[in-house]
Amino acid sequence: PVALLRREFRASPSAGRCQALVSADRTYRLWLNGHLVSRGPADIGMDYHRVQTGRWFYDVRELAPFLRPEGNVLAAEVFADSLIGWEATRGRGAFLCELPGLAATDATWRVRPAIHWRKEQDCWRYEGGQEPAGWRLPGFVDSAWSEAAVLDDLWQPLVASEIPARMEAVYSPSSPFSPVMLAAGQSASVLYDRVLSAFVGLRVRGGKGGTLWVEPNETKAPGFHRRAALSLSGGEETVELPFLDSFSAVHLRAEGCTEPVAVLDVGQQHLRRPLR
Repeated sequence: PVALLRREFRASPSAGRCQALVSADRTYRLWLNGHLVSRGPADIGMDYHRVQTGRWFYDVRELAPFLRPEGNVLAAEVFADSLIGWEATRGRGAFLCELPGLAATDATWRVRPAIHWRKEQDCWRYEGGQEPAGWRLPGFVDSAWSEAAVLDDLWQPLVASEIPARMEAVYSPSSPFSPVMLAAGQSASVLYDRVLSAFVGLRVRGGKGGTLWVEPNETKAPGFHRRAALSLSGGEETVELPFLDSFSAVHLRAEGCTEPVAVLDVGQQHLRRPLR
């Protein structure tokens, strides 16, 4: 399944460096004060023959630019199920996040199931309206969440990854995107001038009770390698799909809507690896 975790802490922005040591079984996204600061693990612990290396890798990320003097919150979304089929796993579903001297991986983290994400047979489904509003931000009340359970025997041998953070940039479609209205049974496509390795993000409104299918494909033709389904609440939703994909087109299709769905924006976080 998927879990949400939060940890509040205090640190001065003038403290200089503030490094986080982060990993997960299997995949995580980490925010600091609402800013996405890391996703990974960058090293998935497998070689190209899908054989696990036997080591567990953690990412090292610098968080100092995102600190606030009046208090900070780390928020993480952790996927225990496979997103792309290549991740190493020890079958426990766990999260590691250490800020030396500031925050440890301990029971002070608060956790709850992420019921807004659900893995189905051939897609990931996002349940609109089920994600706690503002949970990544300071000031959110998480008193009803549970204490995290500590696992001491999962991470060994633990090794720092030598892979640097990925460079992310928004890559624009071939033609400027204009909002589009889709009634039930209607579809639209967003096209790019090359095959991207990217995360798909969308902002939609309306379509209450329906589903918006999101199908990235490497060719312009209908089809998909991985896809997602957004269950629409009727309000405005902003969501980024959790899996990395390769595509030159994003095909959108509305289904079962009692009202049209407005696709207000479609964005891609294009990834590159910096070279040393």
